[in-house]
Amino acid sequence: MHLQKRKNIKGYSKPTKQVMVPRLIASHPPPYVAQSIRSLKLRCSATAAVSGAQFNFNNLSGLLGIIATAATTSVFWSTCFRLRRVVVWGPVTASGTPVTVSLSFDNTTADFVSPPVKFSDTSVSFDWPAFVSQRPPSGSLSDKWHGSGQTNLCFNLDCPQGSTVEFDFDFVLNDDAAPLAGPTIAAGVLGQLYHKIVNNLTPQGVSSI
Repeated sequence: MHLQKRKNIKGYSKPTKQVMVPRLIASHPPPYVAQSIRSLKLRCSATAAVSGAQFNFNNLSGLLGIIATAATTSVFWSTCFRLRRVVVWGPVTASGTPVTVSLSFDNTTADFVSPPVKFSDTSVSFDWPAFVSQRPPSGSLSDKWHGSGQTNLCFNLDCPQGSTVEFDFDFVLNDDAAPLAGPTIAAGVLGQLYHKIVNNLTPQGVSSI
């Protein structure tokens, strides 16, 4: 007599050992993040040249998002926000004709004022647009969180018509407080979510006004 290994036979399954796992039951609802930080990337097209345009924090908040409360009034999406990065591509329209984009972080408040740091690039080639990609200087006012209605200056921008300008934001949705009055708009639809056109920069792929 000899032993043979059991072969796998269709329909046969080896019994498995069951393990009892105690169920953890919370005695009360655990804490959670009621208002989380959200992120948004917004890409805009310059419908006309942007020449020394000032971008205040309330401009950026309107660009980030508003809700129409009537044809000409709005409220901000966010209660506060932070600008993470600005990226600019400036296209060349005539070979050999220089095109320049410039981004300068300037502040108009005495606290946390930063040097007027300016970033610039120039191109003369069709296949190589002028390009700038920068975060606000670390520790500067432009780098901090701001209430959506604040009017302090964040940065200045120069770029030619047809430029692509991209913004990265962090923000907290205003869903626990009274509505915060936003910018004046034209031909808004009650309840519609929009991104406000600022200094000739029109958001792409989303509703803008």
